[in-house]
Parts: sequence; structure tokens; C-alpha cells
Amino acid sequence: MEQHSILVVEVVVVVVVVVVVVVVVVVVVVVVVVVVVVVVVVVVVVVVVVVVVVVVVVVVVVVVVVVVVVVVVGGGVVVVVVGGWWWWWWCWWWCVVVVVVVVVVVGGGGGGGVWWWWWWWWWWWWWWWWWWWWW
Repeated sequence: MEQHSILVVEVVVVVVVVVVVVVVVVVVVVVVVVVVVVVVVVVVVVVVVVVVVVVVVVVVVVVVVVVVVVVVVGGGVVVVVVGGWWWWWWCWWWCVVVVVVVVVVVGGGGGGGVWWWWWWWWWWWWWWWWWWWWW
């Protein structure tokens, strides 16, 4: 009888040890999975926030540059048309800047786009020269 009770105690101890080991392994796996999921979510949120901030900054910069170019260059052209030859040189320089920017950005700095813009620039310049000369 005593041998039987020792065997039962040994079996109970083995079962308890196995259950404790399984519970510890399950808890560790769950904790690791939760930590990995939290880290992935935090990284994704940070990346999304950074991308949104970069896109907003780029859009704001582009809008500001376009508004400044339209106001300054557009204002220069309007002043030339309305104000006469006094503003001619001011507008002339801004038009050169616009043509250079368009050639570099739109035409890629070379190729057919450059020649087209060069031709447009000279045609515009001569037309204005003729108009101011005769009026």
C-alpha cells in the first residue's frame, strides 16, 4: 500500500510540474505576442504620422511657392500692362526667373522643352518691345 501511495504522489507531482510548465510557456508566449503587436502598432502609427506630416509640409511649401510666384510674377505682368515701361525691367527679370524654373522643372533641364521655352521667351520679349516702342 505504501508503494502505491508513493506512485500516486509521484504522478501528481509530475502532472503539477507539467501543468505549471505549460501555463508558464503559454503566459510567456502571450506576453511576447502582445509586446510584438504593440511594438508593430506603435511603429505603424509613427510611420503614418511622419508620412502625413511630410506630405502636409510638402503641400504647404508647394502652395506657398505657387502663390508667391503667381502673386509676384502675375503682379509684375499686370503692372507692366497697366503701369507702362517703368516696371518693364522688374517684370523682365521675374519672367526670366519663371522661364528658367519652367525649363528646369518641366523641361527637365534639357531636350526639346528647353528650346520651346527659349523660343517662347524671345517671342514674348520681342512682342513686348514692339508694343512699348509703338505705344
